Amino acid sequence: MKPRLRALWWCGVCLPLLTLQAVPAQTPRAPSPEPASTTQTDPQPRVAPAAHLQAAPPGTPATSRAVQLSAHGYVEQEVFLQGQAQHYRPQPGWGKSGQWGVQPHGEPHPYVARLLVRRPADLTRFNGVIVVEWLNTTPGFDLDGGWVLTREELMAQGYAWVGVSNQTEGLQALQRQSPRYAALRLASNEGAHAVFGQAGQAIRAQWHRLLGQEAPSATSAPPVSPRLLAMGYSQSGLYLYTYINTFHPSHQVFDGFYLRGPAPLAPAVEEDGDDVWAPAFRNDLKTPIMQVQTEAEAMVSWPLSRTQDTDRIRYWEISGAAHLDAHLQAELPLITPLHEPTTSHGCLRPLNELPAYMVDHAALHALTRWVTEGVAPPIAPRMTRNALGFVRTDEAGHAEGGLRLPDIRVPTAHHGQYSNFSMRSMSVRSQYACIAGGSTVPMDDSDLQARYASRTAYVQAYQSAANALLAGGFLRPRDHQALLARAQADAALHWPDEHNSQPPR
Repeated sequence: MKPRLRALWWCGVCLPLLTLQAVPAQTPRAPSPEPASTTQTDPQPRVAPAAHLQAAPPGTPATSRAVQLSAHGYVEQEVFLQGQAQHYRPQPGWGKSGQWGVQPHGEPHPYVARLLVRRPADLTRFNGVIVVEWLNTTPGFDLDGGWVLTREELMAQGYAWVGVSNQTEGLQALQRQSPRYAALRLASNEGAHAVFGQAGQAIRAQWHRLLGQEAPSATSAPPVSPRLLAMGYSQSGLYLYTYINTFHPSHQVFDGFYLRGPAPLAPAVEEDGDDVWAPAFRNDLKTPIMQVQTEAEAMVSWPLSRTQDTDRIRYWEISGAAHLDAHLQAELPLITPLHEPTTSHGCLRPLNELPAYMVDHAALHALTRWVTEGVAPPIAPRMTRNALGFVRTDEAGHAEGGLRLPDIRVPTAHHGQYSNFSMRSMSVRSQYACIAGGSTVPMDDSDLQARYASRTAYVQAYQSAANALLAGGFLRPRDHQALLARAQADAALHWPDEHNSQPPR
């Protein structure tokens, strides 16, 4: 699949979805056979020379969030990564099993990529875990979607984060923004997996430099090596399917993987190759994988819900959540002038405001404990489906089952997925922003009064739902308190004349 078509994958899902047709899990076409140089189930991608970190030219990084970071005691810097990226071709037999082999194609291509680093200014706060995000280029520039969804947890707990610009679209966007990036280059996205793996290797080998620490002396005790978690949001999650099944067995760079919102699709290693629909993770993996999906993805891409929880895989579904919700879209204009503000799209309804990112906070925490302590995350319920496979809904129109935040279990609004579209523009970008953004439509006060006997009844029901998620490990304490405060605010809005003696505890 061509890179730009793959980048717009969710447009291809969202727009046809309006017919409520699910894409069947088809048997993928096998790529054209080539002479094999490695075994199908034991890929050994050629190891290129180690990449080198270079100081970036002076100036403010593009896609910077420095202003946002400073209030939390975080700083931001960027470095360049110079190396050689090997391209590959698949061996015959790429199928749903994920047991994929590749062979080198041609000579390695020189590249210069960018690493954007966010870390605690006070290094005593560093918790020993570095999240390495494959940046998403669907909007035409580097989108740090994983950072946006987890940043509160990242900064509260002292993680370091590194965003990897390893796709041509992102590098070209950087060059359009500033001449500082003239040196960046990548022959094609066929080298993206090699760059990502080498970025992880460089981060692991030179993490002191990235975090602004002095390298240990020859006589000092060796420091504990940090844990590296690879992260990918949406399009980047697709690429992680391929990276995990094809390159991770030989690279062994990352200690865990976090996939958020990908379609069930693994891109081919060559740009014009055949992608694999509904792939499984290979069954010989030793590395923990956390996968989090919203209802928007799972309701139309049914194979996602067939992902099995194993001793190395956890799969969570967030009921009522949209793919590119209000929280995500509000962050986009903050990082680049290349993004068109959400308000310019003229969506029919307000975007989905369900705080799905709170589940991401819990999921990241759970993955970190899994990697560092060996404590497996809880198994989450799946959304329930009828005999035809469609997601069942409750009387409020929300999905039954799955991870149901209090706003879904005890609603004051309807949180939809595909009931929105642009009234102002028929452009793909505007329609995508509105459709993938979902919707939130408040319930009428008369509906709320019929649903809840009183303000107190609503608050108590909401508190009970929040308590259950906290006890189950699906909500962080900080977010639990935020939700209880949210319930009080909603109660005051909808039942202003009722006395409220004490907030819930």
